[in-house]
Amino acid sequence: MCVVATIRATLGLFGNVCGIALIIFSAMMGQRNAPVWDREASFFTSTLAVFFSALLLPLYITRFFYLTRPERVTIAIEASYQNVGLATSLALNMYSDDADIEKAIGT
Repeated sequence: MCVVATIRATLGLFGNVCGIALIIFSAMMGQRNAPVWDREASFFTSTLAVFFSALLLPLYITRFFYLTRPERVTIAIEASYQNVGLATSLALNMYSDDADIEKAIGT
């Protein structure tokens, strides 16, 4: 295996591990008053709907711009993962009152 392919595979694995760690960390630290498993089914349905639409719509729309597959995947990842994390971070930092934070992030 060539050196570049090895480095790429290692960095890809590192990125996946960091992503999973971020999800676990967010799930643990984001619970202020009620655990996530106490939520209604509509919360999970709406959360998944937003995520999948943010993932699939950019993949579909970018086909019309004749972008390569890696470019399309990059845009989909930016729209579905990175922007959500940025919005959550901004919401948590903009408000100091716990009640306002809970309203901002939907808890």
